[in-house]
Amino acid sequence: MSGDFVLGLFDSGTAPSGSTLSTALGTAALRAGGLAGDLLLSRLAAGGSGARGGAGATLAGAEAGPVQLAALGDSSTLAGMAAALDDAPAAMESLGGWFQAYGSLGALEGEGGTPGFETQAGGFLAGLDRPLGDGFFAGLAVGYSHTALEESGANGGSLDSPRVAAYGGWQAPGLVLGGSLGYGYHFTSYDRPVAATGRTAEARYGAHELTAAAQASSPLRFGSVTLQPRAGLQYLRLLEDGFEEGEAGSFSHSLDARTASSLRPFAALGLAYELGGEDGLRATPSLEVGYSRELLDAAPSRSLELGGGSFSVPALEPARDRVTLGGGLSLQLDETLEVNAGYRAELPLGNAFEQSFEAGLLFRF
Repeated sequence: MSGDFVLGLFDSGTAPSGSTLSTALGTAALRAGGLAGDLLLSRLAAGGSGARGGAGATLAGAEAGPVQLAALGDSSTLAGMAAALDDAPAAMESLGGWFQAYGSLGALEGEGGTPGFETQAGGFLAGLDRPLGDGFFAGLAVGYSHTALEESGANGGSLDSPRVAAYGGWQAPGLVLGGSLGYGYHFTSYDRPVAATGRTAEARYGAHELTAAAQASSPLRFGSVTLQPRAGLQYLRLLEDGFEEGEAGSFSHSLDARTASSLRPFAALGLAYELGGEDGLRATPSLEVGYSRELLDAAPSRSLELGGGSFSVPALEPARDRVTLGGGLSLQLDETLEVNAGYRAELPLGNAFEQSFEAGLLFRF
């Protein structure tokens, strides 16, 4: 089938049917990275996991003496080795870890002939950190998420996204400063039915995700009530590879590489109430409301070639203003273990809606 015939099936400048799958998956990738970043920022608001007693508490390793290793020799050597062994448990106790599993359901309404889509996602984040002294802490987090996307009209695709992030900060009574730098890779795929031939076009390509975030939070305690305002910036950059579909012959789409960026300043206010005694189970229900605004073009168009012609493929842009409302419950089982669960919804004030669920644990060695 000739390229001229294929090109004649479309109006000049009008993107072919199904071509918006790639831009929809790009938008979904940015939102998946944003959700993972939100979870990490929520974790950072409490300071390092290795801190005893939460944000602003004295770090477990802060008072431990320096560990000195001596060369083999006289009795002073044995004394030095004994001191090092005595300090080892304190060093281990300063380590803290956390694990968070999450899922989300989202939808973006179509606009101006560009179809909307729905997403279902699930994944996890896990981290390990320790205090560095003088209120500083640092850690490393790894995660993975899978996102299934269905575009209005029977087209669909998916994202498989491993990611890693380094994070850290500084904490003192009434103040926690934190930040993170991360990288993720999206293994992207979709299948697109071609009505004219009865065949299915297949696409397999990748996208690199770069992230950076900074946040300041100020937990204010009034008896059993804690008020926690926080504010910061979250930046994401998505670099999508160019690719050419397979299995569709002359109807295969060829798409150029694309870069999309997102920068969202945000502010949130949390309220928590602590129940239970110091020696027993402690339960803390909480609520939080948040607001953020997109400052960059997070949904640029993408160039497509088909049958010798070039087209501009539009992308749906989520509402720039986003308001979220969430709640959760944490249970402090003992000094070393805490479990939690939560729910958060992006209120449908614009063309986007998303709700997420999470459950996890925090442990201290």
